[in-house]
Amino acid sequence: MKFGSGCQRRAYAKDTTMFLQTIDAHDRHQVLIDDRNGFYLLFADTHEVGLGRSFTPHWVGEMADRRTLEAAVRWFARRRDRWQAWGALAKAVGHATFDRHMRALIAAEPFETVSGTFVHIAEDPCEILLGKVLDGSNGTRQDVLHQHRFTSAAARQRFCTWFDADRNFEQIGAIVLLGYQTGAVAVATALDDIARDAAAAGVRARRKRHC
Repeated sequence: MKFGSGCQRRAYAKDTTMFLQTIDAHDRHQVLIDDRNGFYLLFADTHEVGLGRSFTPHWVGEMADRRTLEAAVRWFARRRDRWQAWGALAKAVGHATFDRHMRALIAAEPFETVSGTFVHIAEDPCEILLGKVLDGSNGTRQDVLHQHRFTSAAARQRFCTWFDADRNFEQIGAIVLLGYQTGAVAVATALDDIARDAAAAGVRARRKRHC
């Protein structure tokens, strides 16, 4: 996995699609992975899955390998705001028609694999951009997932100092995963916590030097 080299200044498109603000853990539909015999991705009704018996998913896709499976999971996660409409469509038109619909949609918007995570400094002195570097049939692109505004420019600087000094790539990756699972509100809290903890660490260091 590749990562960006620290906080870098970057402009961004204002109409970028980002994380949902919050994600309902009790969605009526869900995406499941079945890798017991091959690599399968299932889009299914949450209630039927919860019954604990055999069920027929809305859609099943067989992936060539685990890398493609992970790309498919991300593809669905980035379109979570469409799940309810997809579920309703599947029930209305039947499995065969819905399968054709999904395959046409995937052909028009192909899966992309993740090659890295980035943190960029936005033009606003209090903001950063968090996202992924994606490789697909149309080349490599950067996908902004979250635009975060710290409480002050100093707070942003503390975050960037923390990130650049320790190369906390794994923690940033975990924050991105948090965004997919629970939404932008949780991501914002995590980033603010880092800036606050960095400030507290700085105060402790200054006190220690004066002792």
